[in-house]
Amino acid sequence: MEETRAEAYLQLIHTLLNCPNGDEPQILQDNSELLDRGFLETCESVAAKLAAQRGENGANFLRNLASHLGQFIDMNDDGDSNNSQGENFQEYANFILELLQAEEASNSDIKVIYPMLDQRQHLLNSRFAEFLQQVSQRLLDGENAETISSIVALIEDLSIHINQFPRGNRANNLEIAITGYQIVLNNREPGSEKYAQTQNNLAAAYSKRIKGSRAENLEGAIFCYQEALQVRTREAFPQDWATTQNNLAAAYYSRIKEDKADNIEKAIASFTAALEIRTRNRDDFPKRWAETQNNLGEAYRHRIRGKREENIERAIAFYKAALEVYTSDNFPKRWAETQNNLGEAYRERIRGEKADNIERAISFYNAALEVFTREAFPEYWATTQNNLAIAYCQRIRGEKADNIEQAIAFYNLVLQISTREHFPLENVETLNNLGLAYLKKLDYINREKPEDTNQKAPTLQSAYDTFKNAIIRASKLRELESGDETKQKHDLEWDKLYMGMVQVCLDRQSNQEALLYAEANKARNLAEVIAQKQETPEVLKPITFTEITQLLTPDTALIEWYITDKEIITFVLTYPDVLTVHRNPQCDELINLVNDYRADYKQSKTHWQTKLSDYLQRLAEILQITTILPTESTRLILIPHWLLHLFPLHALPLTDDEFLLDRFTQGIQYSPSCQLLQQITIHPNFDQLLALQNPTSDLPYTDLEVASIAPKFAISQILPGSQASKTNLLEQYLEQLENAHCAHFSCHGSFNADEPLKSFLILSGGIIEEPPQPPLLRGEQEVNGDLRASDRYVEWREGKTADIDKCLTLAEIFGLRFKQCRLVVLSACETALIDTQNRSDYIGLPTGFLYAGAMGTLASLWAVNDLSTALMMVKFYEVLQPGVSIGQALHDTQRWFKSATTSDLLEWVEGSESFDGEQKEDVTEYLGRYPLTVKPYGKVYHWGAFCAIGL
Repeated sequence: MEETRAEAYLQLIHTLLNCPNGDEPQILQDNSELLDRGFLETCESVAAKLAAQRGENGANFLRNLASHLGQFIDMNDDGDSNNSQGENFQEYANFILELLQAEEASNSDIKVIYPMLDQRQHLLNSRFAEFLQQVSQRLLDGENAETISSIVALIEDLSIHINQFPRGNRANNLEIAITGYQIVLNNREPGSEKYAQTQNNLAAAYSKRIKGSRAENLEGAIFCYQEALQVRTREAFPQDWATTQNNLAAAYYSRIKEDKADNIEKAIASFTAALEIRTRNRDDFPKRWAETQNNLGEAYRHRIRGKREENIERAIAFYKAALEVYTSDNFPKRWAETQNNLGEAYRERIRGEKADNIERAISFYNAALEVFTREAFPEYWATTQNNLAIAYCQRIRGEKADNIEQAIAFYNLVLQISTREHFPLENVETLNNLGLAYLKKLDYINREKPEDTNQKAPTLQSAYDTFKNAIIRASKLRELESGDETKQKHDLEWDKLYMGMVQVCLDRQSNQEALLYAEANKARNLAEVIAQKQETPEVLKPITFTEITQLLTPDTALIEWYITDKEIITFVLTYPDVLTVHRNPQCDELINLVNDYRADYKQSKTHWQTKLSDYLQRLAEILQITTILPTESTRLILIPHWLLHLFPLHALPLTDDEFLLDRFTQGIQYSPSCQLLQQITIHPNFDQLLALQNPTSDLPYTDLEVASIAPKFAISQILPGSQASKTNLLEQYLEQLENAHCAHFSCHGSFNADEPLKSFLILSGGIIEEPPQPPLLRGEQEVNGDLRASDRYVEWREGKTADIDKCLTLAEIFGLRFKQCRLVVLSACETALIDTQNRSDYIGLPTGFLYAGAMGTLASLWAVNDLSTALMMVKFYEVLQPGVSIGQALHDTQRWFKSATTSDLLEWVEGSESFDGEQKEDVTEYLGRYPLTVKPYGKVYHWGAFCAIGL
């Protein structure tokens, strides 16, 4: 009876996967008697198999179907536990004991165990795992070694059966299995054969685990596989060793943590090791040998290290080796998959003639389609059609126009399977590819037939409609995602959609719409969070052009950049609503400049300082800054994009003696987006200060800086030196910090480009001469039991090490909650730098403080000088009088500072009430080393580092 129903589930799934679009509701209604939890679990099981076989389209359809049906069927995580008031320990204990007795009596026969599980599926919930631990402990307490061994063997068999049970809630079943395996491990002798077997089982469960962090689960799997290999050596257990090596390789290949290049290298090493046992010539291993050959092909095709051309050649060789076993007669599906993989490798191939490689790729894709027909394998058919479309877009032979039309036709075929309802993710990806194909067609028309309006207008409209649909649908997918990190990855993935749409809008002369799409692609996560933190939380809606113009006053202009793969687009908006667009093809020149700039900064900051003016001159020329500037405005809002966040745009030279900030006398402010400016809450009060002063006691002028600033506030809380510890700040003084009107950090700082959330401000105890034991390398797993040791200590500068646990990291700043903060001043190094690996988001220390509720931040773009920074900060707070904006105060300070001679500086220090007598003596003694007519801080390095970000 159960087998018949299982077959009915599979038949219904097959019908749904292959029916015409739109027929699914009627099919489900006609088979409503099958729509139970068993059907949902079968959907999940089939989806997992499809995903493992690269059938992502079908897998996603089934997962979405199960999710939607689950709203009407009891699919909550704890089975029926919320509705079962009679549940108690004894009910679970009796069930567990019955299962264990059945395992023993039936010699672990699933024909006995599965019906028992099926009858009481409602007990297979999170409480089952909890009670399994208690029952096991009672059974094992006081028993001899032989009895314990027998009991844990039964617990392991039960765990395996629940893990493999096709009914119930898959996530809960895995949690129960993991708990069972852990009980077994705690009662098995480390180093024994059975101990290794359980480690392997636990690793497999972690690899498939649904609950918890996917990254952490994979780390658990890798650890367990490595533990198993301590016992399963090549010499003692060759077949088990090879299987575990293959499984470990798969885990490394999927790994999220650590360096991707390292992970692929480890995967290759383990796959290769498995082949020492999995040979083709052994009767029992040819299929496994071919499987591993194909896996190696995939690993080498995606390999980061080594020469790309050699990696692809090796991938091709592995795929061809797999085909020695995977023939179209014996293994038609595996043969077709490998044909498709070969097509991908030849399309990416570097050696040989590009035209020949693409032709061979096309022939491999067509071969795969001999098996992957639309009727038999609709998802694989669609995937291969998609690959053919990409190949035809890149094709060199044949007529260019014909190739593009062919690609467009292939993408439209894919959309017949990859529908919005069944495969929403693949649908968006295909729409994006189709939109890019239309852009290729437009490029061809503009180049070859510029006067052919009959083709150009409809192609432009098709591109517009395609990108618009893709963006709408991508936004719907985004709404289903949770967590900032997931949304950031989503936004990064769909950058290309917005780039294409902005280009299409500009080609259609829809400049305002182009600006709105550019805005929608910037700092969205940050703006969303700030919107939700308002007194009346709101769902963020796309900003309108009218709302952008409301940011302007008659004296204000706004310049917003947007960088695509092909051009630098500049939107210039002046009061009241005049929008001008400049399109600049020098994107490659900008990337080259950034690479040079970063290389110099990393290699020698002294040398970089001498070249800083040259870099800014190059940037001004690339951006054509003198051409795009509005002429009548005196205040400027700058909205940089991507790589432009690295530079002090206010310090761009206009002439030999004039900089951008000289042209705009009412100040310059920065923002990641217009929408962010619209969302920031105004905090008018400015009489409560919390300041951290020289936590590491090695910045003497920070003492002068904070001591000079504090008297300007009615209420001030200063944490000097050792008092400026992380513990003090986040515990004893947290309330003062979150209620401060101004938070001033006068300390060291550092930006981590590889892991931005680990950027930090160094507090007391945060710098150590060396780690407490031999040098720790990133990636080390354990030091004295501390698994995080390799992340805790990071190389800082000048041979010193930062202890992250004693620093305030960006991740921790995100957790703060400012209630009425007008300004956060980050008087430290590199505090304005952001993550440029992600074009669409804005992730850096300023992000954290804006996220936490600050109205604005002052932050630096490079490692700054102690004295010049201290003097600038003192001057800034003097200028920041009531009614003066932060941007205006910084602007006036920087203009004065860059032009001040030694005589001007001495006169200011002597006449300023900000310094006491000892401080004046100290500063004037230092400044007295310069001739009176020299401008000690006239170079951009000294006055240009800080930006006013926010309001």
